[in-house]
Amino acid sequence: MSLPSSTGNPPVTISPELVKTSGPLLEQIIGYLFAWGLYGVLAVQVYIYFLAFPHDRAASRWLVGVVFLMETAQVIVIANDMFEAFAKGFGNPGAITATHLTGFSAPIVAGCVGFLVQIFYAYRIRVLSNSKIVPVLICSMAVIQCVGAFISGIRGFIAKDVRHLDTMTDRVGHGLFNATSAACDIVIAIAMSYYLPKLNSGVREKTQALVRKIIRLVVGTGSLTAAVAIIDQVLFEACPHTGYFLVPAFVIGKLYSNSMMVIFNSRVDLGLLREETTINLTTSNDARVSNGGIGGYPPRNVYHIGRTYDESIGQIDLDIRSHKNDFSELGHA
Repeated sequence: MSLPSSTGNPPVTISPELVKTSGPLLEQIIGYLFAWGLYGVLAVQVYIYFLAFPHDRAASRWLVGVVFLMETAQVIVIANDMFEAFAKGFGNPGAITATHLTGFSAPIVAGCVGFLVQIFYAYRIRVLSNSKIVPVLICSMAVIQCVGAFISGIRGFIAKDVRHLDTMTDRVGHGLFNATSAACDIVIAIAMSYYLPKLNSGVREKTQALVRKIIRLVVGTGSLTAAVAIIDQVLFEACPHTGYFLVPAFVIGKLYSNSMMVIFNSRVDLGLLREETTINLTTSNDARVSNGGIGGYPPRNVYHIGRTYDESIGQIDLDIRSHKNDFSELGHA
């Protein structure tokens, strides 16, 4: 294939092999951009969480930290793959369709993050329902989808090229990962929608509003992750030897982590988050005294009046702290 030149130079010849790889090239770029964009959203949510809820249970804070580290590792690997394909492998069509470390950055990370998030929901449902049946079902499906993700990831390392991911093992691994993930997300959405409204009896209106908000978030995020998993599987089956399925594969893990953070941060009132007012009340006298203060002026008391937000019940407490600034020590320094 040749492109005309407007400068009078000979036409530019494009390799037919490079034309064939323009599809996978576009899909990789789109997948990478979505992954990086959602990582930015996740970083903001994690920052808000640790700022707003520093006293959450250690298990919750560890869960958020581990998920964020895994997502950080994914975008680092994606950056490496971009360099390998578009910089180091510039002009080499095989570098575009090569899997590089996609086996880790797409299915394995997504499977592990999905597993942690689904176990998190299973624990919440266990607390809400006092039943083990649904949580055990969710945990079982979470394990199955994680196994499928590892099968797909290992096959990606073995195949070394996206166009060679068409064996029965690839179909089984991809099918286990996507189908079980979608089913698990649907079960979670149904269970949370069933058990959460039972908390509304005998509680305050503000708590009822929070419960309704969480139900909407769980159903919305669960439907989204299930839909993306189904799209991933459809593209994998309908468009073999291409990389179309990589776009949802790169983002599904980010959707899981962001959906978890949305639930955690649903308790945040941004208008009250760490809002603090400081009032300085200085007592001074024109008359100099013999001791204390700089130049004979007495020490002053500074009162800090802060409003703190109670994350569990949405109550605002008034906190007044008095600190005495001993300027005499400063003067002797």
